[in-house]
Amino acid sequence: MLAIALAAAALQPSQPATLEVERDAITDRVSAAAVVRAPEGRLVIGCDPEEYPGLRITVYSTRGWFARPEFVSRSRRFTFRFDRARPVRLTWETERRTAWIESRRVATAMIARARAAQRLAIRAKDVEGREMNFLFDMAGTRPLIDQAVGICNGAFVPTSLPRA
Repeated sequence: MLAIALAAAALQPSQPATLEVERDAITDRVSAAAVVRAPEGRLVIGCDPEEYPGLRITVYSTRGWFARPEFVSRSRRFTFRFDRARPVRLTWETERRTAWIESRRVATAMIARARAAQRLAIRAKDVEGREMNFLFDMAGTRPLIDQAVGICNGAFVPTSLPRA
């Protein structure tokens, strides 16, 4: 089943990764994200100080829900693999179609691995227990991730953003 899903994903045209930067009109807080799109969803690496502290790696699904809003525990175990490295099973927090790593230490380590990776595969289950596979083409995303992390850490804030 995974082979069929990966083959189908490979046939889909890939959209280039993007850097998305916004400045809040009221607080002037800047959010930045490197966004990698795939047919199954998108991978976002960056920060949004209005929503959460620090850096975060987030997966958004276009095909299924990770969790129902009424679940007591929003945690789910996902398996991920960078390139040909050993697969890792890790707990992600979920809300509807969104999943993220809550631990800043783990998120930082995963972002560091994403900077050097060519590919990231993530396997999760939807709310009904069906397998969902995400395959993100990470080739060439390092400069975008570095820019997003730099903006999030305050090292670089683009001057072209509108000021309130």
